[in-house]
Amino acid sequence: MVIPTFNESKNLEELVARLSCVLDECLPSRYELIVVDDDSPDGTWALALRLADRYPALRVMRRRGEKGLSTAVIRGWQAARGEVLAVIGCGGARLRIPS
Repeated sequence: MVIPTFNESKNLEELVARLSCVLDECLPSRYELIVVDDDSPDGTWALALRLADRYPALRVMRRRGEKGLSTAVIRGWQAARGEVLAVIGCGGARLRIPS
């Protein structure tokens, strides 16, 4: 699952925790979360790297000099190892992922 981000440090940890909880139950060791960050000034990419220590399915890509949602999604899909691809937004809307 690709998670494109820009200035999402306030939302990322909860999203990763909830997604991991649900996916660990449904697809144990058979999924990946890929944060593709556009070099966020708020340090979203650095937070994602710290979270990767706790969540082994989490991978982090920090893009410098390239910005935009569509290209972030494409880059994440290019890096994905799975056969089924998905995208989820990180911020703004209230998370509705079961805890």
